[in-house]
Amino acid sequence: MLTAILLLLLALNEASALRPSPPPRRPPSLSGLDLSTALPPDLPVTAAALRFVPLVGVPSVVRRIPLHCQVVLLLELDGGSRQAVVDFLPLSVSPETSRKVASLQEVPGLYRLKEVSADKLPSLDARPVREGLRLGDLITWVELRSASHPNLSLVRNQCWTFGWALLQFLHYGHD
Repeated sequence: MLTAILLLLLALNEASALRPSPPPRRPPSLSGLDLSTALPPDLPVTAAALRFVPLVGVPSVVRRIPLHCQVVLLLELDGGSRQAVVDFLPLSVSPETSRKVASLQEVPGLYRLKEVSADKLPSLDARPVREGLRLGDLITWVELRSASHPNLSLVRNQCWTFGWALLQFLHYGHD
């Protein structure tokens, strides 16, 4: 399946290279981490779920396929709840980056945490995480992961492997 996806991405990227493309969008952080949030670090993380969404920065034909993996967090705040999304994607979104990723080369990655409105997410089958876990614990884990795995690679480190490792940390305390 991964081979078919790679071949599809290569073909679409070559076809899109013939059309002029808009200038690449720059993510808010150039350090590989965008963990800035107004949420307090002592906020309890109560549950997590995987969510699959379309890829960013690829031709519109591929954008319809939910291949990008995100981890949705349920956070407890004053008796109510908030939701945040944690994911890992290329630092730069451009046709050149897509070509490198599709040809199995490494590119700089961006670890991202953002609060999202509950009405923007479909209902998810979120599973409870281990007790006592706080948002600050998760941020520290992502910072350590970023230091040891800064680059995105389809072979070793992409959104799916990141999502799986993060779920392992949330549920069992290790990855």
